[in-house]
Amino acid sequence: MVEQLSNQQSWKPWQGLVYLAGAFVLLIASSFTLQSWFGMFGLVLSQILFLGYAIGVTKLHKTPLKEVFPVKMISIKDFFGTVIFAVGAILANIGLAGLGMVLFPQGMENVQATTDFLYGNGLPPMLIVFIVSLTPAICEEALMRGGFLSHFRGLKNEWAVMAIVGVGFGLLHTSTIKFLSTGFLGACLAYLIIRKKNIVFPALVHFLNNFLSSAVGVLTATQTSGEAQEAAAQTVAANPSQMIGAYLMMACAAPILLYLGAVIMGATKNKGKMWAISGILSGVLLLGGFGCNYAYTATHTVCQFSASTTANIEVNLYEFEIEEKANYQIVLSGSLDKGQLDVKIVDENGEIVTTDKVNSGMVIVNQVVTLEPGKYTIIVGNNDSAGEDLQEIAVQGQIVNMG
Repeated sequence: MVEQLSNQQSWKPWQGLVYLAGAFVLLIASSFTLQSWFGMFGLVLSQILFLGYAIGVTKLHKTPLKEVFPVKMISIKDFFGTVIFAVGAILANIGLAGLGMVLFPQGMENVQATTDFLYGNGLPPMLIVFIVSLTPAICEEALMRGGFLSHFRGLKNEWAVMAIVGVGFGLLHTSTIKFLSTGFLGACLAYLIIRKKNIVFPALVHFLNNFLSSAVGVLTATQTSGEAQEAAAQTVAANPSQMIGAYLMMACAAPILLYLGAVIMGATKNKGKMWAISGILSGVLLLGGFGCNYAYTATHTVCQFSASTTANIEVNLYEFEIEEKANYQIVLSGSLDKGQLDVKIVDENGEIVTTDKVNSGMVIVNQVVTLEPGKYTIIVGNNDSAGEDLQEIAVQGQIVNMG
């Protein structure tokens, strides 16, 4: 059950909704002023405003700060449990963000605007990661898991409190694509402070989540142009079942890791029944992902083939015809004892569309290329090894319309 404050009667649920509305006003005002004027440093000021707002409301309620924002040392065991819990939350976050992309592809424009703001400002990468990781972990936790959650401590059902805080956290990020992922993360963070009665736990998970996303954002900033975002949106729109399948498989370990982390940090009891439930959920996500991918491949496969040939000289391995312009995934697999293997796709005019070089061992070629209507040939071999002992190579492949 949620631990109540010493003067819980002064913290009413309807006031929590007013409190959240005030947070939205701060968010909108700071976005149009502080962040517009000062960029990333304006973001820091916005976060400080959130912190001040949460503390100010607590003072108005005449409640000790240590009750609304309980801060205690954590043990090494708690730390490792929290990290495992964070990994599970991050995987779930990735899966739900992918689902949000499928459901609301029109929101990609807002994602691009946020990406440009955070990672296209010219600041040192480490400073960007520091700002994006640390300030929300402190200030947003004080705002949401501190001030906002405290208005609902009087409710008897802790899962209802978690859901309310999760929805509020999702709404505060003002993104249709991110609503599911941020909402789920917000509920997980609420779970931690309810069970552990220590705001350090959700702050640490929040920090790790933002650290990973900001690090990836910094590393891929040069690859997230408007054209790339538009291409990503088109891919999602054309291949929803495949995208859902991929993200389901990414998130499949989340239930087990979340429960394992909660058990290690002592936030819940170690029960065989819950292990079974988390295992079943992970299995359902994994099988669901495979099912979505299989359904997509079965309905979009242009052709499948298998052939054997000599790897020492270039030969035509397979010919196929494309009827519509689209992105096509070309997948080849086989084995090669020694040397290298060149794999080329040429059009009916003999022009090379794409080429790849594979070393000995398992031959795996996985390329996505844009093909115009017409006839194409897959050519394999290596003229450089023509004088060596002949060796046979067996190749299996498929060509899938990616939209």
